[in-house]
Amino acid sequence: MPDFLQLDGVTPLEEFLDSIRIFLLDLEKLQNNPAYDPERILSKEELSRADKFATRELRNRFVSRRWILRKILSEFCDEQPHSLQIHTGKYGKPYLAGEPVQFSFSHTQNNAVIAIAYTGSVGIDIETLPSTETCTEVADRLLTQNEDIQHLRALDEEYRLAFLRYWTLKEAIIKASGEGLSRDLKEIQFEQISPAPVLSRIPLSYGDKSEWKLHAVYLEMRHCMVATAHRN
Repeated sequence: MPDFLQLDGVTPLEEFLDSIRIFLLDLEKLQNNPAYDPERILSKEELSRADKFATRELRNRFVSRRWILRKILSEFCDEQPHSLQIHTGKYGKPYLAGEPVQFSFSHTQNNAVIAIAYTGSVGIDIETLPSTETCTEVADRLLTQNEDIQHLRALDEEYRLAFLRYWTLKEAIIKASGEGLSRDLKEIQFEQISPAPVLSRIPLSYGDKSEWKLHAVYLEMRHCMVATAHRN
């Protein structure tokens, strides 16, 4: 068993695709592990970034995210955690120099997720269940006319969950593309999102929509939605 799976705060998510590996992280629990040693593993640049956060809580979350990211990636790359060269692409997507492993990372509050693939492009997003007001405010920037969910407004939780499923799936696709938030989310359109997501439109540069494997699951105990996008 990989060392990181013995850490309190790391949970494999088996609900996802066979072609990628997903791990759910509890950042607070990670910090309480006896093996927690970020100063030995993180780079000088990462530690410098950590010191710029406004509060200790935000700093600690950043440090624990980078620490576990290095711990997990090292197992898949057969490298020491401190030796990994993590770079950032043109639009902010992180990648490993000289390694075949592709990965994506996302966090919300004390929860985080990492997706790992050996082939293709992978993206992951995790978001906390938003308020009805937030859904209404963001819907015009997120949903196309064909993705109307207004008929669910009377069923408040179903409305918010549907909104969140659209949001995380679209974010996961954009993250997999490496373009960050430079794309209009309305350029991605779904024919349906439940029981399984089916794309009806994506930007031409993203390839054929049939190439994408998509999945989303709501983690009720964490009040979060996790979505993955893998183009192989």
